[in-house]
This record gives sequence, structure tokens and C-alpha cells, in this order.
Amino acid sequence: MKIVLINNKEISGGSAQVCQELIHRLEKDGLTTTFFCAHKKSAKNNVIPLKNQPWKKLLSYLTSNDLDHYDGRELIETAEFRKADIIHLHNISGHFFPLPALTEISRLKPVIWTFHDMQPINHYFAHSFEETPKDGLFTGASPKKISNLIWWNRQYLKKRKISVYQKSNFQIVSPSSWLAAKVKMTALTNKPIEIINNGIDADIFSPGDKTQAKLKVRLPTDKKIILTISDRGRNNILKGWDFIRQLADHWPEILFISIGNDIRGKEKNIYFEKEIYDKNILKSYYQAADLLLLPSLAENFPLTSLEAMACGTPVVAFAVGGLNEQISHQLDGYLAKTLDIDDLINGINFIYAENSEKISKRCRYKVEKKFSAADMFKKYLDLYKRTIKEHENRH
Repeated sequence: MKIVLINNKEISGGSAQVCQELIHRLEKDGLTTTFFCAHKKSAKNNVIPLKNQPWKKLLSYLTSNDLDHYDGRELIETAEFRKADIIHLHNISGHFFPLPALTEISRLKPVIWTFHDMQPINHYFAHSFEETPKDGLFTGASPKKISNLIWWNRQYLKKRKISVYQKSNFQIVSPSSWLAAKVKMTALTNKPIEIINNGIDADIFSPGDKTQAKLKVRLPTDKKIILTISDRGRNNILKGWDFIRQLADHWPEILFISIGNDIRGKEKNIYFEKEIYDKNILKSYYQAADLLLLPSLAENFPLTSLEAMACGTPVVAFAVGGLNEQISHQLDGYLAKTLDIDDLINGINFIYAENSEKISKRCRYKVEKKFSAADMFKKYLDLYKRTIKEHENRH
């Protein structure tokens, strides 16, 4: 079996990490993979960058249209695509993938598309704060706040996406029941959908001695530590940075560690670290922390919370997206009322007041039993086989 995976980034971000985990296990199983992306970071021969031409990105910006300026021939004409048994799409936003070509791609090959956020069911944004869609898809927040759209082109983008979807055949995968329910409310309601939870390697992310972990990553051994991790760190407003700063001011004696920033630095009792790709170093940060703080305004099924729990580190988060499918409130973590900083404080106090060994064991047990990378891989492999067979039957 030859599998083509397509994702915006090769290494950075949750969707890239899921791709890397699948590729590792597929190749270990003797299968052939090719990874197309917009941002190649490694020297691997099976990773192929799709052209991300600056003038096309500028044209998309000027027209507030990220759908119509990208050509699918570059992908379709590759030998890797022609030889592929199945195409597995992941995060294809980011001005590199030709969505209108999905019609032709799905005619030629069986396609699975994993929705890592709401972007496929939104006119443009990765998340929406609407309860119900309008005109078949959701509409995101103000473009002045979290996008590079210069005018409100939502009606055209919605119609264009829906038109592509109606002419294309693909199997949807949602990592969470929460997102699957959102999909069923949209113009994609008739597409087949399966829920396959994201999984992590619990052999890599595992509990360890807190003091030794602090020493390994050069953190003070006499400090309480709260960890936060997010793509773009303090520059990502969806990750609730206003709340993190307020909490850091509330507890000046606690050290807050933020991972995922563009530069390293320190601001009062907050230490800023760049993104960490070495999983063993990242594991040490999880082990060193008393809890992972995740005050996100929007999430689907994040890996960071699973990695922390696998290390025995509880998570305090707002009850958004699929987080309530990962965390059992006041058993292995704390789910605060959304946007309620007082309840975040309650959650942090709860973790510090609880029996840390008992809650740590619950965290670890849940990941081992429900969210392993091995289980995720088996479910995807089975879905690949079934989807290929269904495509053959249609043709």
C-alpha cells in the first residue's frame, strides 16, 4: 500500500505530529509513504514541498480568497500521486493546497480528510464561535482580529467551498465527537464520517522524577511550576494569553513556563521558550510541571493535553471543544467554565490541594487505555483499506 499524506507543515503543530506518527508506524509496517507539505524542514526524500508562491499568496490577500489561485496539476502530475493507493489530507489551509482540485483528486484516488479544526466547515477561519452554521457553513470571528482577510468575503467563500464539496467524494475523520457533531450541522452532513481520537506514544511521554526533570531543563527545584504550550505562544490570542498573564500576576511566587514562542525571554515570573521539537526534552518539561494550563478559547482534540497526562501531569483548561472527551473533571484534571478566570483559579487550587500521586496515576491510565498512538494507527490502517475498497467498487 502506498499512502500520500498532505499537511501544511511537516513538523510543527498538532496535525503535523499526527502525520509524523502515522508515517513512522506505516513505514515500520513495511508500507510506502509520501508527505506533501507547504513548509519542509527535514532532508527526507519522501517529503515533497508544494510550491508556495508569494505572488499567489499576495493575490489571495488582495482578493480575500484563498481558494481560487492555486493549481492542482503540480500535485496530480507527480509520480507519487499517480502511484498512490490513497490520499490522506490533514490541515490543508495556509495558501498551498488547491481545494477546487479536490473534485479531480477524489475522482482519481480514494481520499480521507482528517479535520484537525473547524477550517473545513468554516468559510476561512480555523475556529468559529457560532453555535450553528449559516448558509451551510460556519462563519469565523472578525477578520481584523485573527486573520489576514482585508474584506468580508464570506458568502463567496462559503458557496465556493460547498460547490467543491458537492462535486467531491471523500471520507471525513474527526478526532473528537464534538467536531463530528459540528460537521453534521453543515453542508457536509451527507459525507461519511468516523471518529478517530488523536493518540500519542506513551512510551516516549511517561512519568518521571520531578526534581530530576527540573534539573535536566535547568529550572529551579524549589519553585512551583505551571506549564503552557501553544503554537506561536504569547502571539496566539486563541490560546488565552490574557488569562495566563492575569494568573501569573495573581501568583507571583509560581513560575510560569511558556513553550512555543518566537524568541526566548523572561517577563516577571513568566519564562518564554521557543518551540521544542525534541520529545525527550519536552517530556522533561511536562514532568517538571505541577500542571499544564490550557485556557484556550477554542480547541478540537489537542496533543499537548494528552502528552501532559501521559507524563502524569494534570491539565487545567476551559471546557471547550473536545477537551471534555480527554479530561474527566476533578478526577484527572479540571475543566473551568469558559472565559471564567475565577474558575481557572479554582482549578489550579484544586490540583494543588489534591493527592498528586492519585491524580497523576489517573492521567497516565487514561492515556494508556484510550489515547495511544498504536490504537490510532490501527484504526487509520483499517479505514485506509475500507476506503480503498469502496473507491474500487465505485469505479
